Amino acid sequence: MVRTAWEQYIIPRTRLAILLDSLIELHKSYPKEPFTRSEFVLTLHLSLSSGGPDHKLISLRQFGLIDRDVTQTKYIITDLGRTIVSSDGSERVVSIEKAIKKVAIWDHLLKTVGTVVTDDKFIPAFKSFTGASDNEIEENIAWLKSAYTSDIACINRTPPFSEWTARVSKRQKRSHGSNAPLNKAPRKEHIINFPQDLTHFAIKEKLTVEYGSFKFEVKDESTFMMAMLLLLARKNELVRQGLTSEIVVTVQKGDPTMGT
Repeated sequence: MVRTAWEQYIIPRTRLAILLDSLIELHKSYPKEPFTRSEFVLTLHLSLSSGGPDHKLISLRQFGLIDRDVTQTKYIITDLGRTIVSSDGSERVVSIEKAIKKVAIWDHLLKTVGTVVTDDKFIPAFKSFTGASDNEIEENIAWLKSAYTSDIACINRTPPFSEWTARVSKRQKRSHGSNAPLNKAPRKEHIINFPQDLTHFAIKEKLTVEYGSFKFEVKDESTFMMAMLLLLARKNELVRQGLTSEIVVTVQKGDPTMGT
């Protein structure tokens, strides 16, 4: 299980790139108007059957992008959030950095480690700030470094912030031949080189992640994160064995038995 709480310090569970892309979509419908949790879920096409919406709401607040409205019953995009959406260039860079510094651990690491992350700097800085033990660091270091580098990478990005949206190629497969089933729609595949940070991905429909015999049904961002962490563990195992450090993952959209 990913550990996000270290003493009184909490690391957002949803990565900033996903949150910024979601914020842009949210701003289209509620630039200055308050919105309910239900409206938030509908606008971003989130699943109510998981903890995804609440994790995303909490993470957006942790980065200072949304807050409770004056009634304390709804949410509203903050001035910082609106600035990030509407600005560009250096103003957006400064605003995203302000959002990152809202997370106390990230603020400390930015000051002590910077944007070039190495174990000899990252681990001592994290331990000194949180009091984490060597065992706790060892169990969580892969996720911690991935989360930190993913979030700070947003400082110099432009929309869309998610690498999935910006970079992943899409291929459409079609059935050929007279014996092809007529009731199955073509399936879309997305080929991803695993060294990229896959935590940027934004879930909008049912997916299946496959790598060799590994198969994981994705229902929301939390289960996608879990799939990616399991694959990261496999990648690290291959590296320790001196084998290739690159894993190619196939992500299929829709139920393979039903089409999309």
